[in-house]
Amino acid sequence: MNNFNKSLLSLALTATLAITSTTTMAYPTFTINPTNTGVSGENPSTIGDLTGDKLVGGYNEIVTLNTNGTFNASILWNAGQLFDIGLGNSYTLPIGLWLTDQFNGTFSTVAGTTTFHPDGTSSQSSALSIYYTSGATSMSVGTLPTDGSSVFTPIFAGSTGTTLIGTGQELAWPPYYGSALGGGTVFGQGSFALGTTLNLITTAANNYFVDPSPFYNLSLQSGQYNTLTFKSTDPVTGSNTFSNNGSADIIFGNANVPEPTSLALVGLGLLGLGTIRRKKQSKTSIHA
Repeated sequence: MNNFNKSLLSLALTATLAITSTTTMAYPTFTINPTNTGVSGENPSTIGDLTGDKLVGGYNEIVTLNTNGTFNASILWNAGQLFDIGLGNSYTLPIGLWLTDQFNGTFSTVAGTTTFHPDGTSSQSSALSIYYTSGATSMSVGTLPTDGSSVFTPIFAGSTGTTLIGTGQELAWPPYYGSALGGGTVFGQGSFALGTTLNLITTAANNYFVDPSPFYNLSLQSGQYNTLTFKSTDPVTGSNTFSNNGSADIIFGNANVPEPTSLALVGLGLLGLGTIRRKKQSKTSIHA
C-alpha cells in the first residue's frame, strides 16, 4: 500500500471511531421534497417528503494551476440520490437540483503528492450557487469553462426554467483541502473536502429543503475524482488547466453544531474508505 492510501486509511479509521464513539459526529439529518418546489413546469412526479443525511451525485471540474503557486477551480455537481446512512435507506432523485462552486487557493507538491489549500476566495460574486431546474429529463455539462476561474453552464433537455435557490462562500484551509498523486501535467487519483456557507434565498428553496427550518447554514462537499486530465497551457502565463470528473457527497450542518472540523473529519474518513475500495477502479476522463 502506498503512502497516499495509508494516509487515507488513517483518516478513515479515525473518523469511523469518532462516529461510533460520539453522537456529535453523526451526520445531521434533513428532509427534502424534490417535486414540490412550486416552480412552474417542474417534474410532475409526486415523491413526497424524503429524509436522509447525505446527498450524492456526480460532478465535473476544471482546475487551473498558475505558475505563482495559486490555483482556480470550478465545479458542476448534480444531485442523484439521497442517502440515510443511519437507517441504510437510499432514494433516487429526479433531475433538478444542481450547483456550481468556484474557488481559489494555493497548491504545493511534496513527495509526489500535490495538495490544494482553498483560501476562502472566489473569482465570482458567490462561490457557491445552487439551482433548481424544472421539467428536466437529462443534463449535460455543455461547453467546458476555459479555465478554473469561469463557471459551468450545463444544458438540460426538457427544461422549463432554472431558478437560483441558494448561495454560499467557500471556507478556507484548515480543514478543507484536496490532494492528488503527482504534479506538473501528470496527476493520479485523489480526494477533496470542501466547506461552504449556505444561504437559501427563495420560496422554492424552502419548499425543496423542508426541514429543519430555517435550514442549515453550512455544507460540506467531499468526494473522490478520477485522473486530472491535462487540457491546455496558457501561452501567455504558462498556467496549466486540467479537467476531471468523479463523485461527491454533500452533508449539512450549522456553524455552531457540529463544528466544521467535525464535519470535515467525517467526510474525509468515509471518503478514505471509499477511495481505498476504488483503488483498482480504472481511471476515466471528463465527458463533455
